[in-house]
Amino acid sequence: VTIIFPYNTNILIAYKKLTSKLRTSEIHLIDDSGNDIDEITGIYTRKKFIEEASRLIRSNHDKTYYLLRFDVDGFKVLNDACGLAEGDRLLEWIGSECINMAEPGVVYGHWEADHFVVCMEAECFERQNIPELCSRNFEYDNPNFNVSLRLGIYKIYDTSVDIQIMVDRAYMALRS
Repeated sequence: VTIIFPYNTNILIAYKKLTSKLRTSEIHLIDDSGNDIDEITGIYTRKKFIEEASRLIRSNHDKTYYLLRFDVDGFKVLNDACGLAEGDRLLEWIGSECINMAEPGVVYGHWEADHFVVCMEAECFERQNIPELCSRNFEYDNPNFNVSLRLGIYKIYDTSVDIQIMVDRAYMALRS
């Protein structure tokens, strides 16, 4: 098994007015606007996700949690073939699907580009059958593009580990 780590050459701090032009590119963006909700997806930003996921797992030590990281297969192809507006529309659709599936004990976030993160109780993970859910094609209304997700799952054993490290571990699972 080869693990490919994400490149991290430069981090671009983009002002709010520039993010719409760069949002779906592969550049890592930091939202310095202070918003807790991502403008396109309607779910938590990376910063707010870290805050809320940390609060969730640390306030419920008696429960078991999973941290999931998923990305959209072929997202770059969609952006290149159909344009950034179509890529943004897909991100918005994924955000709305997350909101529709929301329940207590679950925190969703837009991590970067086409990557999303979820922190959830093990009970919810099993009830919603997340691996099966992510293995199917979704009914996204673009006849030229089938949406499928790749999923990395990290079971949280130590709640003192930083959330960003947990997300990295889920990413390693996703890439392996």
